[in-house]
Amino acid sequence: MLDLYGCAAALLDNRFAFFHRLRKFEVEIDWEPPESSAWVQELHAFDYALDLALTHRISGEEVYARHLRYLLAHWIASNPPTRGTGWLLGVAARRVRNWILAADLARGEWERDAEFFDVVCGSLALQSTF
Repeated sequence: MLDLYGCAAALLDNRFAFFHRLRKFEVEIDWEPPESSAWVQELHAFDYALDLALTHRISGEEVYARHLRYLLAHWIASNPPTRGTGWLLGVAARRVRNWILAADLARGEWERDAEFFDVVCGSLALQSTF
């Protein structure tokens, strides 16, 4: 449980670690940072969405769901269809799975924001079709 909360706290601070390489984004997430291709693919795959959603579900604290909403909305706005690492087939498939699982864990929080929920559902439909 401490590991889960530790991972979620790092994400709230926009700190991402993959392959023993930590990167902190000061202002906004750079979805194509100067890292290895594998590192960038991990960033786009959103496995960490489950950490935020599960921590929200366990703790009931909205800050985790709110940051997850920010990350998803920022990804959608920053990654136009078919452009960049996020649209590689394997990466997109993992992200769709992770977003759906996270949505199930944070459903109540997401459904209170109808506009966000519609945007994410639309993006999921587009990504799944792709």
